Amino acid sequence: MSVKDHEADLPSYRASAEHHSEDRRRHHNIRTEITAFLGELIGTFMFLSLAFSRTQIALNATNTNNLTASANSMPNVKKLLYISFTFGVSLAINVGIFADVSGGKFNPAVSLAKKKLCTRNPRPAIVAQLLASMAAAGFVLALLPGPLTIETKLDASISITRGLFLEAFVTSQLVLTILITLRNKQIKQI
Repeated sequence: MSVKDHEADLPSYRASAEHHSEDRRRHHNIRTEITAFLGELIGTFMFLSLAFSRTQIALNATNTNNLTASANSMPNVKKLLYISFTFGVSLAINVGIFADVSGGKFNPAVSLAKKKLCTRNPRPAIVAQLLASMAAAGFVLALLPGPLTIETKLDASISITRGLFLEAFVTSQLVLTILITLRNKQIKQI
């Protein structure tokens, strides 16, 4: 056996500074991922808790659990505007708070679209968003009296196909707004 054969059996040695640099980089990446996950979890929870509780209060304000003003099935515009405003303001506040921590996505569609701009894996953010949305619904259910009347369903006058296209259109507007905002922010930093 030659010396080279024995050297092949020995563990390899790396320079100490190189080893510490890799450990620091790995530790920094893990810490960044955990921070982003927790930011997305807490931000989504806060966003949806505020939006769900305000929606629940709006629907229970007149002891009706629907959006119609009377038996003529015309929508109550005040309730619709209040609920829309609540979701918009809640989203704006929480994106402002958590944008630098996690990106402030709070929506799986936005997380998937943002994957095109950065190399970060969107799966942890999507898991955080789903867990936070369930926790927010449970929190509002426990916090406010009565059953939770927040539900996602189409009106009888809207077909499933029309509802799908409406949802796709509105979600694409949200995604486009966020992506353009992020792009403008990146350009200003250069």
